[in-house]
Amino acid sequence: MSSTGPNFKEAALVAIQQDLEGITRASSYDQMFLAPGAPINPRDARCQGGVWTLERFKKYEEEANIQLKQIAHSVRSHIPYGLEVNFADIKSDIRTIDKAENEKDGDYSRITDRVRLTLMVDDIEHINYIANRFTPDKDPNVVLVEDAFMRPNKENGMRRMKILYRLDSGMIGEIMVLHSGMRECDRLTRIYYEEMRRLEKRLNNYGTMASKAFDIDSICYEYQRCAQGRQQLPAEFACKCGLDRLEVKDGDRAFYLVEMEDRKTVPVMTMPDPYLPGRPRIAIRPDYEKGFYVVDNSLKTHIDDPNSDRVMILQNESNDPRGDFIDISLIELQKFRRSQMDGNSVIELPLHNGAVA
Repeated sequence: MSSTGPNFKEAALVAIQQDLEGITRASSYDQMFLAPGAPINPRDARCQGGVWTLERFKKYEEEANIQLKQIAHSVRSHIPYGLEVNFADIKSDIRTIDKAENEKDGDYSRITDRVRLTLMVDDIEHINYIANRFTPDKDPNVVLVEDAFMRPNKENGMRRMKILYRLDSGMIGEIMVLHSGMRECDRLTRIYYEEMRRLEKRLNNYGTMASKAFDIDSICYEYQRCAQGRQQLPAEFACKCGLDRLEVKDGDRAFYLVEMEDRKTVPVMTMPDPYLPGRPRIAIRPDYEKGFYVVDNSLKTHIDDPNSDRVMILQNESNDPRGDFIDISLIELQKFRRSQMDGNSVIELPLHNGAVA
């Protein structure tokens, strides 16, 4: 690479600040896992092939479950012992309608769990196999990997992996990966969850004539106690099962901006590979055409070069570098999609990921 000197860093900082002024960071992106296979914009995960309705789901759900059974059979051929396969009931019509209308802005194509499969394993090595088996580079039908082994769920502390898988009909099925040691924890924390839901209703009704006798301080105290227990129990179970060694903490991540040959800048995150311990750190960047964060270790050549003037560390006292990394990714995704405009129509972008992990 030819040298560009400090002008790159100064210009990049100015461009980032200008772009960030025009975007409001959504709270949902603060929970983004940033695992390989995670979507740049979670709302992009949707069924393909035209308009989806409840009737269309009902037409293809039997075929979808057959495909999920084939996937489960494939996994069982590699994990003959210590694997439990559970098929959840098809999401009810009432719940599907409610979720589409009240949570998905009426867009039925964003329903991704009408059909569901759970893979319960006994061994962390089984998790390692599944995590490396269901990656977008090895199977282009994988449209999302939400890895809460790598980054525990902040709301309930649970450790699990959710994989959204595109089926032949265009429908998306959900594959959950759980460790059997967390099964009892899930049952116990469900009690906290139900109590929190009950307390939320009481808080929402507070101030009405029927609820004047409620002590709001006591309600809030009980709610916080339940929330704390809901997070503490999974953490204790995870340590007992050894699942905590799969976690990649924010302090283990580093964020950069790298200038490429074509003068374009790419946000890059490096972190340990939780499923291949002892191996070199991996580099993750957004792939705007695919809509995914992908592994691209070729960028580490520039990042690891102490004399490189094409690398800027995304870190300062006032901003969260992880937030900047997400915001830059979103801005560039928007720019890419605007560049794909053809007249008044938008080119349908694929959700598959062909990056080399």
